[in-house]
Amino acid sequence: MNLIRKKQIEGLENDILSSKVGADIFTRNTFFSLGSPGLGEAHLDGDIADQITTLHINSSDDIGNRYSMLKEFVQYDSLIIKTQSGNISKYLINSIEAVVDANNEGHFILTLQHSFGYNGTFEQSSLNYYFRKSATVDLIENEKVRAIAAENQIRALVTALSGSSGTGNSNTNFSTTSQTNHINNIGGTLTVDTGLSYVGGEYISIAAFVDLTNIQTAIVTDYTGDQLTFTHVSNNGTYDGDPWVINLSSAPGESTSFSATSTTLHSNNEDGSLTVGDGLSYVGGEYISISYPEDTTAVQIAIVTDYSGGVLTFTHVSNNSNMLNHNNWIINLSSAPGTEGPIGSSGLLAMSMFENDTAADFLAYDVHYFQNTPADNFRCISWDFGAKGMKDARATFTVPSSGNVRVVFSGYIKDTGGSSECWMGLHDDEFSTTSPTYGWFQITKEAEAFSYDLENVEWILRDLTPGEEVTVYFHAITTASSSMQFLIGDQRTSPWGNDDIPKPTTIRVYNIDTTINYNP
Repeated sequence: MNLIRKKQIEGLENDILSSKVGADIFTRNTFFSLGSPGLGEAHLDGDIADQITTLHINSSDDIGNRYSMLKEFVQYDSLIIKTQSGNISKYLINSIEAVVDANNEGHFILTLQHSFGYNGTFEQSSLNYYFRKSATVDLIENEKVRAIAAENQIRALVTALSGSSGTGNSNTNFSTTSQTNHINNIGGTLTVDTGLSYVGGEYISIAAFVDLTNIQTAIVTDYTGDQLTFTHVSNNGTYDGDPWVINLSSAPGESTSFSATSTTLHSNNEDGSLTVGDGLSYVGGEYISISYPEDTTAVQIAIVTDYSGGVLTFTHVSNNSNMLNHNNWIINLSSAPGTEGPIGSSGLLAMSMFENDTAADFLAYDVHYFQNTPADNFRCISWDFGAKGMKDARATFTVPSSGNVRVVFSGYIKDTGGSSECWMGLHDDEFSTTSPTYGWFQITKEAEAFSYDLENVEWILRDLTPGEEVTVYFHAITTASSSMQFLIGDQRTSPWGNDDIPKPTTIRVYNIDTTINYNP
């Protein structure tokens, strides 16, 4: 569980312990079947926390408070349920409806969606229900809290996109948190994360986590190790305590804002436009992160091309996993992704291995004879694994930000010799073709009869679309009417026995993160 959620739950613990009758926190005797709740009662449509979708709650009490107190809550506000044993679950309110029964008693019907937290079985007991606004003031909180999450997402993305030997690094990072006790009307020093981008002179915002609208503006005077020192400029409310949320800000009277949310339908592997509202500071050319709140590790990096009329338009750069056709996004300022490592183990994008695990000594694929039907067609290399079916010689990978990859086939071929020849092609599907998508060339010619050779064949694929998932298939064709074969064996661990055992076949895909000089 991340820091933000831990702190949310700790805060809820305190809120619930101090709950009072007539507030937006209710302790209710709860039943796990729907009905009309009486005074001090609530009904849920089940007892499995992450499967609950409906709540009936009577908000009236015996000292005169009535159900109208919940009318301020609307769709997208939040509900937190806490058990007597301390389990906490958070729900998004999809709808809320006031109902009056025949006895003029009021209650509310809510439809819910489980967001995070406890997902087990609620015990039969009184449950605490905590209602929380997500609009207006809370939108400010959400943006600032999500900005912290976005910082961690960007770190994860850069790590995912960078090879272990990569040296490129254009990241900037100012978002952090601190557990240091501090009074926000004076200068001070906070213990924060290491590796931040502060050099001194930056304006920062220091927000109290318990009330993210309570903000101090300060100027950084020093950042060494994990110690951030600053002088006080202004604040809009005094708070003495911890924790704190720190981020890059602007001088008082100026306004810079890049954090936003959007409910526009979007897939994070493509260009797009998101409705984010007015008042942001984008001018075009900025790198942004677009993340999905239900899975905050899924991040798209994009470049802003236009911001007008509350709509942010961008081009896709990269993503670390596909989130397709969703309508809930967090947008924040980012930086150019770090570069991938060089070709080698750190630049390996994907690998397929084909090893014989049948009772036979090896498996053989007979290369398609060019005069057989379909004539003059390359056909996909594949092996029959018996009960496991046919396995095509293929590999799947996600195109790196460079758009260039090196695909290497390493296999064992049996040649009929004489005037026979063999060609290989690389194609985008398993179907026969006269023109493989990525090209073809000859690999054997006038070999010794029934020679056995190790073939290492490679293709360079250029200008692919970064972030796109691609599958490549190896095809072959021969002028030999029979006995031209690709063989696969296995890695034997038994004592050597002078057996004719071919090697397994491997297909490796590498990133090319360097300039390719064509015919220099």
